[in-house]
Amino acid sequence: MPQLSGFDVLKQMKEDNLLSELPVIVLTSEKDSEIESLKLGAADFLTKPYDRPEVILARVRHSIELFENSKIINATEFDKLTKLYTPEFFFEYAVVLLEIKFLQQWQTVFAVFC
Repeated sequence: MPQLSGFDVLKQMKEDNLLSELPVIVLTSEKDSEIESLKLGAADFLTKPYDRPEVILARVRHSIELFENSKIINATEFDKLTKLYTPEFFFEYAVVLLEIKFLQQWQTVFAVFC
């Protein structure tokens, strides 16, 4: 890119509320850029040359699917009026946290006896 690098674009997107929600797939011949790209918010990373176009298509579809699922979850997670968790989400989340805590306690007890 003549004026901005791909990293610069990812940084700017990360700082923008609307753009930060868009999934970005980095396509490059620079294999060393993968970790930095993912740290800056890229959803996926593909290196050139692309020998299997069906892989690219599958990854694009998967990124779109994850993006759409995230939007659906976000829409049901918060009440639009109060911006608080919906009761359904709150109780479901609380149950998950309690299950995790319960499993961690039993894991600790089990580790003591082994």
